[in-house]
Amino acid sequence: MRISEFKFYKTSIMFFAFIGCFVAVGSFIFGIYYKLENSEFFAVCLFGFICGVLICLFPIILAYKHLGYVIENDGVLKSYSLLNKELCTVDLQRSVYYALFPVKFMYSPTLKYIALSNEFFEFRQKSNPSLDKGFYGSYNSKKIIVFSVSDQTEALLEFAKWQSVN
Repeated sequence: MRISEFKFYKTSIMFFAFIGCFVAVGSFIFGIYYKLENSEFFAVCLFGFICGVLICLFPIILAYKHLGYVIENDGVLKSYSLLNKELCTVDLQRSVYYALFPVKFMYSPTLKYIALSNEFFEFRQKSNPSLDKGFYGSYNSKKIIVFSVSDQTEALLEFAKWQSVN
């Protein structure tokens, strides 16, 4: 089974891609409309294209750590980065430490997330949202796997065998 976190960021990535394309195309139209010289036209289009690409990449750069996915295969969970690099492995047959915590995205309801590891980890609940980035923004992705809990992933979770850290 594959658990992807991309779905939570899809709308913001699409929004910024639209804005980036609008900036790139807008700079091209600007150059044509004002009948710029060749060198000026090239500079405006190049600047617009670079700005458009940076705007498109902004949400990906910002949320890179969370755009990975988790694969479950024969009682072993493996997390991968956006570029398919293996980050962490958790063997569910060994001792497993877990923490359940809520995550609130900007325009969505609060979602329940779980952090799993074969090693004990320190879990600190978010105390003040404006001053503290909390656990979701600061966990070590090389030792801990974090993913959203849904009806589909609930079947993987065996809380009776595992040890809670919160």
